[in-house]
Amino acid sequence: MGNPLSAVLAEIIHAAPSLHRAGTFSSRALEAIFEHASQRTISHSAETGSGASTLLFSHLSDHHLVFAVDDGTESIRAVRTSRLLRPGVVTFIEGPTQLTLPVHRFDASLQLVLIDGPHGYPFPDLEYYYFYQRLDEDGLLIVDDIQIRSVNNLYEFLRADDMFRLMEVVENTAFFRRTAAPTFSPVGDGWWTQGYNRRDFETTTVEPGETETLERLVSPTPFFLDYLGSVQDPARSAAVEVPASEPLVVAGWAIDERSRHPAAWIEIVLDGIPYRTEARVPRSDVAAAHGNIQYLRCGFLASLPADRLSPGSHAVKLRIVLKGGHTYYQTPEVSFTAR
Repeated sequence: MGNPLSAVLAEIIHAAPSLHRAGTFSSRALEAIFEHASQRTISHSAETGSGASTLLFSHLSDHHLVFAVDDGTESIRAVRTSRLLRPGVVTFIEGPTQLTLPVHRFDASLQLVLIDGPHGYPFPDLEYYYFYQRLDEDGLLIVDDIQIRSVNNLYEFLRADDMFRLMEVVENTAFFRRTAAPTFSPVGDGWWTQGYNRRDFETTTVEPGETETLERLVSPTPFFLDYLGSVQDPARSAAVEVPASEPLVVAGWAIDERSRHPAAWIEIVLDGIPYRTEARVPRSDVAAAHGNIQYLRCGFLASLPADRLSPGSHAVKLRIVLKGGHTYYQTPEVSFTAR
């Protein structure tokens, strides 16, 4: 590996299975932690949970904090007594992180954080709250066990957030880099500025459609085309005109009435060519009108490529893909002119 600590890493990987009864990082994950952390100068770091990662961080950081509780696993005792623990580096704050993190006084910013404590909701989010505001620019945020839904929620939030960039995922462990984006206020709100929330209201670019291979159904399912460009309710407009050679915004909603869920996805067919977009825009009006909260995210807001809008006559229709992704309903065609 070309690093003088590689021999220590190999020993830690060998010892890992004996350190934590509840499971431990795989060799691949430990190697990835080593690789990413070795690329940074880490003066201060922290993690929730204790095990092989603690031993590794004791060699990669000058000062490392561990927020953990044995809880019958004996992970803290096993780490404390391991000959692979570099002395004088690690401070153990024992107890449930739900209680220890809120009262801990951090005396320095952090260059690395590992979130691997209790996985029940909302505890991964709680740990993130106390760490994110102290992580330096270019710092490393590692989130383990993203295959668990409650942890995956945090993973999906981070993927969309301006403060972080996903570097890689190794098995069930995600590695994020702290960007130069301003730190989100820990005492404010501003939910609408966060990428995870903002993306539901932003126009999305389309992808190539795939309904040509699916089965077309005759039975209709509820939908509505709100806008074609700036024209509201275009299906009922006598003449629809949009600017030529500009992106065409298409907005509306669609549900799968039989399964009582939003459409699996929608394909906008422009002049015979299908373009895929997702049903994810919140439409509380549709959910209320149909008496089903499951329809909340049934809206779509998509932008078709400008090079498809040459001057002249065009036609658009929707293919509403139903649950399971095997069948679709095709809506009546709407004709319009690009000028």
